[in-house]
Amino acid sequence: MICGARAEAAALGRLGRDPRLMVVFSGARPERAEAGARACLMAGCRALLSLGTAGGLQPGLAAGALLAPGAVLAENGARWVTVPWLVPEGAAGDLLGSERLAGTPAAKAVLHAATGALALDMESHRVARVAAEAGLPFGVLRAVLDPARRAVPPAATVALGPDGQSRAGALALALMRDPRQIGAMLRLGREFSAARAALSRAAAAVLPQALERLAAGQDLEPQ
Repeated sequence: MICGARAEAAALGRLGRDPRLMVVFSGARPERAEAGARACLMAGCRALLSLGTAGGLQPGLAAGALLAPGAVLAENGARWVTVPWLVPEGAAGDLLGSERLAGTPAAKAVLHAATGALALDMESHRVARVAAEAGLPFGVLRAVLDPARRAVPPAATVALGPDGQSRAGALALALMRDPRQIGAMLRLGREFSAARAALSRAAAAVLPQALERLAAGQDLEPQ
């Protein structure tokens, strides 16, 4: 499993300590997501899962909206189908993987118009490519963090380290330099809580059975 942030992986609860589950962190950096996926392959993982939050592209998707992407898209036109067995009930459509953050409503609108994608993250396309190359099942569990109409505060971009750990000092410094971002960061924190709660419910609903099937040497199949 590849997560951007350790705070996202906290949605797993006790599942995060299951010895059958390997969790690596990318710090929302595409190249680290790919490296983490390859590390999972080297460790013998039989499926790859991208779990975490995503930036909303489709208008109307609120913070905490669970996504049920049938495929992951890359900006170069590549497309990878996800394992539907892993996908709980949620908004249906495609997820866009990007090499860069779309931090403004205008940037999000451009990407939605070009791709029709529900939301965007910076990991899933890299993980999907590794899974496809290895012939492994690939699934996605994502929830909307910042809705399409919402801008991402610049301070948020320094708040996550490459190891997935929160960087409280860097965030505090950014807010000291520009206190006008405090309100937006507090709102983003509330939206993150909603997204993580949705991920927690989804993980509890689908991951135990997925782990049982993989441990038994069975394929992941649609329910």
